[in-house]
Amino acid sequence: HMDPTGKELEVFPMPSSKVPNAVWRLRGGGLIADGEHIFYASSVEAQVLKFALDGTFDDQLVLDNSWFQFPRRDLSPDAAAFLRELRKWGADITTIDRIFELTDQTLFVQYGKKGEGGYQVISKEGVLIAEEMGIPMMPKFLHGEYGLLYRVIQPSRDSEGEYPNLYIQTYRFVMP
Repeated sequence: HMDPTGKELEVFPMPSSKVPNAVWRLRGGGLIADGEHIFYASSVEAQVLKFALDGTFDDQLVLDNSWFQFPRRDLSPDAAAFLRELRKWGADITTIDRIFELTDQTLFVQYGKKGEGGYQVISKEGVLIAEEMGIPMMPKFLHGEYGLLYRVIQPSRDSEGEYPNLYIQTYRFVMP
């Protein structure tokens, strides 16, 4: 918890993890503060932790799906060893790539695994609303809000070998 200038006011302890080095080192997951709660997902654990705004643990929303593969062991805490073992270690696991507040009542959790992707839409109470897993080459979304998902696209080089400007693709998520 920080003030508007970035000064640390308080540190909230997180629940322990079976793979703390992987949680610490792997990009993914995310943090959402909606004005009522704080939602946190690590990159390699299939749950969203829900906290009160004062940092008090409130609930664990389990992202139950048979497609999710947990790491069998943790990564090395040593940076050089981490880089050596990362490719083999991550070849058969699922990661939570991102978590978004899709609407004021729902969260969108995006997964990745070996060239495939998937998603789950859950309520902020943990009720599964929609899911699809094993989507080949699923787009990686950058942001989601108001029922929309966004991704940034880098077009191919033009005829002169230059890269055109990036553009944003917008997807509307239609609830089932």
